[in-house]
Amino acid sequence: MTLPSQLTDAFAEEWQRLAKPGATLDGAGRVEVAVTARAAYAGAATPEEPVHQAASTISASPASIREAWVEGIASEIGYPTYVEVAGVVARLTAVDTVHRALGLELMALPQPEPGEPTGEVDPDLRKTSAWVPMKAASVVYALGIVPAEMRAQEIMSGPLYMTYEAMDDPAHPGVITRAQKELVASRTSAINECFY
Repeated sequence: MTLPSQLTDAFAEEWQRLAKPGATLDGAGRVEVAVTARAAYAGAATPEEPVHQAASTISASPASIREAWVEGIASEIGYPTYVEVAGVVARLTAVDTVHRALGLELMALPQPEPGEPTGEVDPDLRKTSAWVPMKAASVVYALGIVPAEMRAQEIMSGPLYMTYEAMDDPAHPGVITRAQKELVASRTSAINECFY
């Protein structure tokens, strides 16, 4: 079985993003996060460094995450790094899950590109009732303290689910109906113990 071009193109673009420096991590650090996340998912031990602990927990036991845990990790690595790690791991998990579901071999992780972190962080966001600093109480803003991660989340949403614009259209066309998409999404959320 082969993936449709819409997904292969999106995944190739995501691998390019993964290899490049992010807001707080360089390319090598981002790829390391992906290595740790995959190893944790497979049951391997995790290095003690907080960035690796964050990647491991988000990948292998997301249902165990609580606000106090996020605050503890963020006190060591900062909310921007935590959010960058969460974005990298979430998109890696999406790509890997598609491959596992279809019985395909996982994509080899990319070679990191050189360069320093960009430092692109939204300094105006503050933590209120959400577990991380956000602009508004909506999942689309969950990664907003690191604008590049929020943009990457939106880019991947289209091919894997639907674009943000399409979410306003209850009759959004596709291979399956909007109602069917929401049924799959809600069932997946329930299985993953998502409480959003």
